Amino acid sequence: MKPDRRQQFFVSVLFALLSLPTGAADNSTAAPKQEPAYVNPWAFNLTLYMWLAGANGDFSAGPVSRSVDGNFIDIVDKSHRFPLGFMGRLEAHYDRWGVYLDGTYMDLELKPKLEQVSKGLDTQLSVMDYGVAYRIFGPSAGLNCMPAAARSGWTIPST
Repeated sequence: MKPDRRQQFFVSVLFALLSLPTGAADNSTAAPKQEPAYVNPWAFNLTLYMWLAGANGDFSAGPVSRSVDGNFIDIVDKSHRFPLGFMGRLEAHYDRWGVYLDGTYMDLELKPKLEQVSKGLDTQLSVMDYGVAYRIFGPSAGLNCMPAAARSGWTIPST
């Protein structure tokens, strides 16, 4: 037997009444005080990123001149090292104060086409930024830091 429209209406009103919060009309009891939620003053951020470099240019030595046009994929195919490099930034904040370390590392080895003429390329490169930062507009205001920073870099040339 199929319910008619009146029965459907009464059932929907009944469900609506049952879903009302209990004690909505009772104002005699006060709501209990909620304690503030604990907010951790520490915050950490780790960001990993990549720089997909290529190389192009003209080279000449005396009567010999060459052009090179290599994109990132060409360099990865010819490299004999893994990983080719990495980049990242680590931040640690306590309330308004923070410290950070931002680093880049590249390790590249390319074999020569003619071993009698060249040794190829075998190099390592690293750049490191580090410092202290202060959040001017408060601990949760995002990118409003005033940093005091330093930079270090080193290169291990071709062997």
